[in-house]
Amino acid sequence: MKRTTTTRPALLFCAFLLAGFSLASPPVAAQQSAIGEDTVRRAEAAVQAQIRAEEKALAEKRAAEEKALAAKEAAREKARAQAEAKAATQKRAAEKAQAAKKAAEEKRREARARVQEKAQARVEAKAAAQRRAAEAAEEKALAETKRIEERARAAVQEKLIRTEAIVAEKVPAVWLPPKAGKPADFVRPEREEEAEVRHLAWLCNEALRNRDLYGARETLESLERLLPEKSLTLLRLRAWYAMSIGEDGKARELYREILRRLDDDANSAINLAVLEARAGRAEEARKIILDISGRLPDSERLKSARQAFGLSP
Repeated sequence: MKRTTTTRPALLFCAFLLAGFSLASPPVAAQQSAIGEDTVRRAEAAVQAQIRAEEKALAEKRAAEEKALAAKEAAREKARAQAEAKAATQKRAAEKAQAAKKAAEEKRREARARVQEKAQARVEAKAAAQRRAAEAAEEKALAETKRIEERARAAVQEKLIRTEAIVAEKVPAVWLPPKAGKPADFVRPEREEEAEVRHLAWLCNEALRNRDLYGARETLESLERLLPEKSLTLLRLRAWYAMSIGEDGKARELYREILRRLDDDANSAINLAVLEARAGRAEEARKIILDISGRLPDSERLKSARQAFGLSP
């Protein structure tokens, strides 16, 4: 385009010069005019050819530019397509990696769950084994306790038999326990309104009469929860129980306490005398019998006791 704009005015200028020369003289002018016209035509043809060449070059340049632009655009499209394909590939790879990661995490969770289940099963099995061992140990301990109690019961019974044999050698036979009777006849009027107390006292009395020391102990513990500490019924049963298991010192204290509160209790006096005789204090035993006999001169029980201790009727 730049070449065309500079050549065309020059050619036109030459044409005008030739036209000017034709005005000088008619013949020469006509000749020159013909020459100028031919020159002008050739110049115009050259200009036209130059213009066409330039237009062709421009068209070719434009075509080349368009081709280059198209190629560039195609390259960009290709690059974009490649980028999109690469992004899609990367996305698929990322999705695949994410899926694999999720699968691996799920697998790990399942593995942890199985491990936890196995651990829980082991803990439960261990706890069950410990419970079974504890139950077995408890059963064994109960059996051992029962054997110990049986041996203790046998030892107490043997001791009681030996004690009674020793007493039988030192002291004549006397009446020791209270007389047998119905539950209602056993307890003093202090708690007669309570049938449960009367019944328990009777059961304890019968257990002692039958030498069932463990049964007597259990019944006595039940009475201790129901009766006040200074109850005469409770004191009598405690004294007789202590006397039955060979705790003579405790039995003496309890019988003395009863006689301080109730000095005409013949049973307590007789048993206290027997305990004193066991301890080798025969004179003290006779003194107790004489003292209670003075308070109850008509008691048949005391008359038998006087005979047993070698006292005059």
